[in-house]
Amino acid sequence: MLEKVTDASVKWFELGLALNLSHDELTKFRDQYRGDNDACLRETLAFRLNSRGPLTWRDICTALRSPTVKRNTLADEIESQYIESTHIHELMDSIRIKISQHDCVEFFFV
Repeated sequence: MLEKVTDASVKWFELGLALNLSHDELTKFRDQYRGDNDACLRETLAFRLNSRGPLTWRDICTALRSPTVKRNTLADEIESQYIESTHIHELMDSIRIKISQHDCVEFFFV
């Protein structure tokens, strides 16, 4: 996940705010890793995962599109590569399971 989002590391503070982290927590990362945007981004995402539970690609994309981060192109790229392909694979897996559970399968084409 981090590798894909590092394009937004310059905006790590704004991304953290868009992920609903507190200004105080983000300030701690800024002070600890002064000038190292990649480390700040890494700590921001790790803190978000550890403090609030699962972090999805959709959460990341929403934060990237926020008015303060404005990384819409990156969000679009992540969405097309991870979210859309994940839904297609999940749908195909679901279809395979249903087909394997039936002796006879009929397909209707419109």
